[in-house]
Amino acid sequence: MIRFSTRSHYGLRVMVDLAAKHGQGPLPLTDIARAESLSLGYLEHLMAQLRAAGLVEGTKGVRGGYRLMASPASVTVGSVLRALEGPVAPIDCVSETGGEKPCSRERSCPSQAVWRRVRDSLVQVLDSMTLADIIKPGEGIQESPVILSQASAARIVEESFGAGRETKDPSPALRFAQGSGSG
Repeated sequence: MIRFSTRSHYGLRVMVDLAAKHGQGPLPLTDIARAESLSLGYLEHLMAQLRAAGLVEGTKGVRGGYRLMASPASVTVGSVLRALEGPVAPIDCVSETGGEKPCSRERSCPSQAVWRRVRDSLVQVLDSMTLADIIKPGEGIQESPVILSQASAARIVEESFGAGRETKDPSPALRFAQGSGSG
């Protein structure tokens, strides 16, 4: 199953905290660590990665802390996760950056089209959501499950694996709208 690491989970939570307090000055790392129940050492590691990516700025001193380098509306969830994890890549051969580990079966792999679609869907979702969307619920994020008609599911399977394959629920992650006519 595709899972994001705790680094992504906690890093996004920290960025949401910074977004919620955007414009109020630097937020001390100890305050963030306490609010998120994270160790200071782990948080320092996360902040170093976010700072290296240009997403946050640190200020030293008594009134020091961290702040966003840009407005919450211009920082996408995708940019945060890429700063912490690297490019979106459900498997190595379909990474956003072209695949760090080329596969000898790349030209003849029947499942590569599935992984490309998974990657593209993840990228679309992650890059369409900003920190501002998260701190103002209901104003930007629309939760919608993936619902496909049997015709759409059959088309995806055919494109990915060729004609003549069974189309019985090719993935538990997909929900089919029986007889909905959409597709």
